[in-house]
Amino acid sequence: MLEALRSIALAVGTSHDATEIARAAVTAVRPAFRADAVALFLSDDPDNGERFQMLEGFSASVVERLRNARAGKRHPDAEIRALLEQDGFTFVADAPLLSRGVTIGLLSLARRDSAPFSEAQLQMLAVAATITGVAIDAAQVSDEAVRRRDQLRALAAENVNAREEEARRIARELHDEAGQLLAGVHIALEGIARELPASAYPRVLETRALLDRIEAQLRGVSHQLRPPVLDTLGLKPALEFLAGTVSARTGAAVSVSGSTGGRLPNIIETTLYRIAQEALNNVTKHARATRASLELARTDGRIECTIRDDGAGFHPKTADGGQGQQGLGFIGIRERLDAVGGSLRITSAPSEGTELFITMPVIDPSAKKLSRADR
Repeated sequence: MLEALRSIALAVGTSHDATEIARAAVTAVRPAFRADAVALFLSDDPDNGERFQMLEGFSASVVERLRNARAGKRHPDAEIRALLEQDGFTFVADAPLLSRGVTIGLLSLARRDSAPFSEAQLQMLAVAATITGVAIDAAQVSDEAVRRRDQLRALAAENVNAREEEARRIARELHDEAGQLLAGVHIALEGIARELPASAYPRVLETRALLDRIEAQLRGVSHQLRPPVLDTLGLKPALEFLAGTVSARTGAAVSVSGSTGGRLPNIIETTLYRIAQEALNNVTKHARATRASLELARTDGRIECTIRDDGAGFHPKTADGGQGQQGLGFIGIRERLDAVGGSLRITSAPSEGTELFITMPVIDPSAKKLSRADR
């Protein structure tokens, strides 16, 4: 009998899916206890009846009657036993599925012969039911954790999308409306210049140069908020534009290589672009690097990005602990990756530069619809 229990434990321990565990338990219990039929009933709420039933060895008519009779019930009663007797079963043994001190269902065995279940078998059945109950409960808890995680990721992705849409709107207004206003100021300045004496013309040129600087700065802010090339051409062209901007501003040589294998979901492109933006900010502000590279690769349904620099380097534990402005930047990167199910690996050491390896699935978490109850 101990060997039977061992086989049952091995059977239910080979899966993390509640349905597969229940099926494995029913299949393993039947020969172990020489039962002609096995029934497993599972319920989340005693007021709502069983939500799941696994039956093996019963005739189709009894299966239907059992399902109807068990509706709203948690324990065997005379009605259930009468149904089994009508189908030729002479002995029935039951044991509750227990986990964390709570009954989550019922495991029932039935025989058609004249040999009743022994006391030892009943005790072993109780142990087998508890093993099964714990395994099923653990699988349900794991499933719920995964479901909640996916919900949080979907909500985080929706939040990111909302922020990016607002950034896109502001960037468009800066580019279009502020640009039109500045163009009007240029025209007005030309008209004023024609009415001024020649001695005032240098001041006009200074004013025009100031307007050009304002226009360039507004254009830079607009591109930082939301680069149009990211929406129109995709991630790699946007990263190339970013690399060129950083190189022109800092003098560091920044290169972009590899491929995304085509367009990616908007949330993935945005996340990778923002991470690259933050990483290059760290490279130029903290690492004092002269060279940096971004390498893209798409494999097995995932997008990968490796960012390297020849800068000062640091102890990775410093970044993981959020110490200093650089550490805070990595916290922001990890938060963005968490929202899309991605991960970050940091390889660095003082005076040896830094490598960031970023990977994430090519899916859109915000595409998962949440029910009202989930919200």
